[in-house]
This record gives sequence, structure tokens and C-alpha cells, in this order.
Amino acid sequence: MTAGGLRSSLVWNTLSLGGRQGIRMVTALVLARLLGPADFGVASQAIVTVTLVALLATFGLVPVLVQRPELGPRHRHAASWLSLATGAAAAGVTFCTAGAVARLFDSPELVAVMRVLALLVLLKAAAVVPTAMLMRDLRFARLARAELTGAALGAVVGITSAALGARYWASVAQMLTTDTVLVMLLLRGERPALGRTDRRAVGEIARFGGTVLSTNAVNFASNNGDNLLIGAVLGRTPLGFYALAYRVLSIPLQVVGQTVARTVLPAFARAQHEPRRVADLYATSMRGVAVLITGPLVGVALAADDAIVWVFGPDWHGAVTATRWIAIAGILRLVFGAAGTLMVSVGRPGWQFTWSAVTTLVSLAGFLVGMYGWGIEGVAASIAVLGLPTGIASLWLVARLIPLDPGRALAGLIPPVLAAAAMAGTWFLVHPLTGELPVPVRLAVAGGASAVVYVALLVASPAVRRDVATLTGTAQKGRAGADDATMAPSSLPRPGDEQS
Repeated sequence: MTAGGLRSSLVWNTLSLGGRQGIRMVTALVLARLLGPADFGVASQAIVTVTLVALLATFGLVPVLVQRPELGPRHRHAASWLSLATGAAAAGVTFCTAGAVARLFDSPELVAVMRVLALLVLLKAAAVVPTAMLMRDLRFARLARAELTGAALGAVVGITSAALGARYWASVAQMLTTDTVLVMLLLRGERPALGRTDRRAVGEIARFGGTVLSTNAVNFASNNGDNLLIGAVLGRTPLGFYALAYRVLSIPLQVVGQTVARTVLPAFARAQHEPRRVADLYATSMRGVAVLITGPLVGVALAADDAIVWVFGPDWHGAVTATRWIAIAGILRLVFGAAGTLMVSVGRPGWQFTWSAVTTLVSLAGFLVGMYGWGIEGVAASIAVLGLPTGIASLWLVARLIPLDPGRALAGLIPPVLAAAAMAGTWFLVHPLTGELPVPVRLAVAGGASAVVYVALLVASPAVRRDVATLTGTAQKGRAGADDATMAPSSLPRPGDEQS
């Protein structure tokens, strides 16, 4: 990949992921306002369950197809048949277990909802191979157009349905519309290869896909175990509060995390024989993510009380404290989140799986302690409290794979942390002075002053300026020597992927 190609991929990935998740976030916020905590909680119970089934249905095939150094027709045929077979099986399981899921969550409404959403599982399986081929061929523009079109049409259908009184069915309509449009556009541009199946190719794909699936399933338990526990133990309304709060974490995780992963995963993999280069890229990506997201998420935590009640109404005040904790947790997860991607890129998927399993067990223990002690606020707090020690531990593991100095990597995070602290101080000084003003004005004045302080301190930081100069110099070298910037194919043993 040339430097220009890497920049183009980053632009289209950012446009697709940022635009798609932005649309979904706005849609979810509008639906939350229209539906209320109880119906929003029913939709959240269905979503978390179907997400797990869809994860199993896709079988981890996208990263396997993207990362193979050589991909012949027999592997494409095998992946197509395998994805459709697992999708059909998962859809059948979803339909048949709808009653059991409804009893688990004590929500009779889930029976019909889950049976309808079995179709969603099939749609997600059908999108696997076309998506992988577009990513492999770096055709991110076509993928972005399909994803954005599906998200936009799904938003229109979902919001319209809610406004007409469809209750939780509005979320179902949104999801089905989004994935139906996406699959139609993907199949028009890249039809699945359904030729003769080679058993050996199926075995190769399934073996490496199974490795990815195992890791992704563990990550699912870590990232969604809280939703499952809250929905099953505390009920739909607390889950509605928590689901709204979790948007604060899920949106930046998906936009920033997936953008970085899609972009740096090939770069890590193709530079794996240059450890120093990988270490520099890893440290730079950590600092860049910290600068990008620390200020905005601290701002969300500060403004949560005013913003949530103003936007959603007093019925949603129960989401305020959880939102604050989850915003802080989001910073830690994003800054330290590239460890799994790095492990796979240098050919150590087993390390990623083990690390994911350990952190999942720690997270689940934290969820249980927090939930039974303090409800949804305790669950949210456990994510933030455990985020720092697990993040530091991930740096120690990464340092065993590449020549990364954990101490220096952490020191590189000092500028955005200090800037965020000054930002918070500014908020606490300015916000009390705006008490008699309307809520939007209070948020604009206090938030604007805080943001100016954050940006000004970062611009004044020599460390941040050095990073900008380094990145600019790298891009100029790439333009000056495009031929030299082309990376050799990876010699990875075709393993897994970061969490999808």
C-alpha cells in the first residue's frame, strides 16, 4: 500500500464509520426520546441477543479473507458457503430459542421480536464475503457508500415508525432496513462466489475463522456481559438507562477504534519484520487517539447532567451517573485498545485470545460486584476503574512483542491528560456562573470555554507539535517515494483479527 493509498483508505474508513455511527447515534437518541426507557430497554434486550448470534453466524471470516497473503477462488467459494451455512443455522437457533430468551429477560414481547430478527442474522451472514473482498481490495469508497446508504434509510424508517407509535418495533424496522439495503448494494457490486466447494479450503478457512471467532466471542462477553446481566437481573428499564449511557462509549469506540484498526492493521502486519517501525506506529497511534478523544469524552462526562435531562426529559435522569463513568471508561478503552490488533498483526493470535479471556473474566467479576452493590452505576464504574490497570498490563504484553518502552508510551499521554484536567477545571469555574441561563446556553458557554482551553494547551505542547511534525514528514517521504512506500505482502500465518 502506498502512502497515498493509506491516506485514501483512512479518509474513506473515517467517512464510512464516522458517518454510519453518527447516523446510528442520532437515530438511537431520537428513538430513546420517542420510546421512553421501558420500550428502549426491550429493544436493547433484543439487540444484545441478536448481536451475539450474528457474531457466531459471521464466523470471523472477514479478517481471515482480508489477511490471507493469497486468496484463490476455492477459498472464496469455501467462505461463501460457510458463511451462508452458519448464518442459516444461527437464524434457526434465534427463531427456536425466542421463548427462552424472553423468559430469561422476563419480557414476553421478545418472543415475536426475536423471531423477526432471525432474518437479520441471515442478512449479516450474506454480507460477510462481499465486505471482506471490498476491504481486501481497498475499495473502501464502494463499501462506504453502501454502509452509509443503509444507515440513512434505516434511520428514516426507524424514526418514522417510532413517531407513528410502533414502540420497540421501530428499532426492529431500523435494523432490518439498514442491513437489507446494505446487502443489496454489496451483492450488486461483489456477488458471493458459490462455485464448487473444496473441502480442504473449507477446513483452512474454518480453522482460522474459528480462532478469530473464539477471540471475538470472548470480547463479546467482555463488552456485552454488562448488558446481558442488567437485562436479565435488573430488568428492561434499568437496561434502557444503561443502553442510552453506553452510547457514549460505543459510538467513539466504533468510530475511532474501527477506523484505527482498519487502517493500522495492514500497516502493522506488513511492517512486522521491522519491529522498531511497528513500535513507533503503535506509540504514535496511542498518542493520536488520546489527543483526539480525551477532551470530547471528558466534556460528555461534565455535561451529562444538563444534557441528558434537556435532550431526553426528566424520565431519563437515571442514565446520568452511568454516562459519566462510561465516558471515562471510553477514553481508557480507546487509548489502550490497539493491543489485540498488534498481537494478531505480528502473528500471535493466541496471545490475543488469552489476553481477551483474562480481561473478560476480570470484567465480568467487576460487573457482578458493581451490579449487586450499586446497580447500573456500579457496573459502569467497574469498567472505568478496571480500565487503567488492564490498559497498563496490555502495554507490558505489547513490549514483549515489539521494542516499546511502556514508561515512555505512558509519558506520551501526559499532554492530553493535563489538558483535560485544565478543561474540567474551566468547566467547574464557568458552569456555576451560568446557572440562570437556559440549558443550551449554559452548555455552549461552559463547554465552549472548556474546549478552547483543551485545544490551546495541546497546540502549545511541544510533544504534540513534535508528533504533528513527525507525521507530516512521514507523509512527505511517502509522496516523494511512492515506489519505496509500497509494502510487501504479509507473511502472517493467516490467523485472526481484532474484535469486530
